[in-house]
Parts: sequence; C-alpha cells; structure tokens
Amino acid sequence: MEKENKEGNSEKEGSMCKILTRGEKSMAYREILTELKELQARGIVLELNGRTSYPEAIARAHCVCESKGTYGIMRDYIMSEQNGTLKEVHFDYVKNPKW
Repeated sequence: MEKENKEGNSEKEGSMCKILTRGEKSMAYREILTELKELQARGIVLELNGRTSYPEAIARAHCVCESKGTYGIMRDYIMSEQNGTLKEVHFDYVKNPKW
C-alpha cells in the first residue's frame, strides 16, 4: 500500500524506498550513468548479477529497482591483490524481506 509523505511523494508502506517521480528517475539515471561511465573509462569491470555488463544496463536496472521499491542493488567493490586498486564493481539484486 502506498501513502504520501510530508513532501508529497508516494512511499510503499513498510519500505524505506520512496517511489521516484519521473524527474527524479531521470536525474538518478543520469547521475548513476555518469559515475559508471567514469569507472568503465578507468578500466574497471562492471558486472550485473554475475555477468559483465555496461553502464546503461546497470543504471537502468538501478532506477527500475528504486522506482518499484521491491528490490535494491547491492554493490561489491573488488580490489586488486597486487596493488590494492579498484578493479571490478559487482551489482547484485537483493530483496529485503520487509518489502
């Protein structure tokens, strides 16, 4: 069940995620996409649910999860054992039992 919060946005009851408006989705998508493209340009491998992916697919999945409010995306940062620099970022769907 959805309810309206004090800012006038819809939220799923019992959820910590608010349902994003179209403008918020667009801004969130652009921000995430920019971040992911920068990571990719640095040679960092991006994975979505165990498969090599690309910034647009991950940003889209992230925004869909946030707009639906049923799943989230967890990030795992994989560091190089040789020099400790970031070499991969894994994005995996997670479902909160409260959702």
